[in-house]
Amino acid sequence: MKVENNGINPLLPQKSDGPKSATKHTRLEEPAGEMKTDKAELSEQARLLSKAHQVFNDTPDVREDKVNAIKVQVESGNYHIPLNELARRLYKKVV
Repeated sequence: MKVENNGINPLLPQKSDGPKSATKHTRLEEPAGEMKTDKAELSEQARLLSKAHQVFNDTPDVREDKVNAIKVQVESGNYHIPLNELARRLYKKVV
């Protein structure tokens, strides 16, 4: 089997089409004492998103007040499961 260079492989040197012009960029000297700094600003939407993200992170995963209220009802025997609601939700998941 013979493998030939068809010009597709970027690792192999390519033939040049001749001399090409290049432009030289020179760096301009800044006046003495002046320093330029980069600056980035957040948009209002980014600020709101950041604030929402912080509120989300500060919110607990479990609502302890609800869990504790149901826990007290279960321990006292006063918690009743709404069977019709349970059946309706289970049926929705199956269908």
